Amino acid sequence: MAGRELYESTLRRYAEENGVARDRLIFAPRLELEQHLARQRCGDLFLDHFVCGAHTTASDALRVGLPLLTLKGTTFASRVAASLLNTAAMPELICDTKEAYEALAIDLARQPERLLALRSRLAASLSGTPLFNVHQFRTDLETGLAHIAAEARRGARKKNIRVSELVGA
Repeated sequence: MAGRELYESTLRRYAEENGVARDRLIFAPRLELEQHLARQRCGDLFLDHFVCGAHTTASDALRVGLPLLTLKGTTFASRVAASLLNTAAMPELICDTKEAYEALAIDLARQPERLLALRSRLAASLSGTPLFNVHQFRTDLETGLAHIAAEARRGARKKNIRVSELVGA
């Protein structure tokens, strides 16, 4: 047994050892992007895994309006989902401890109306945040690069810039 079969078997065994019937775990096949995104829209809550959290999949979940719950870690790989949630103006879905993560997941599972409210807030917040605003990203990147080029022509070597501080400068 190798690859996906081993992965699924291990998770089923672990579930069973923890009181969850093996057949309650459903493993979805790989799909093309549009089908994958459509499938994610059907979820109620995306539970980010740790120690290495979700990256593109977490971004995909938020893009389609699926609330994401994460445990903020101490490494880059374990903090991506938290960064996405902060940018999406949903910081209340970032937990600092495993206990808080588990408690919030259970709380949300027991309150479908709260999940629906989170989904609505997420959909509303995405239009006003830079997370998926490609045009604003392009404009900010161009502004930042133009500033860096101008500084370099003057011989300056500024390491960090904030585009928000450059607007109107």
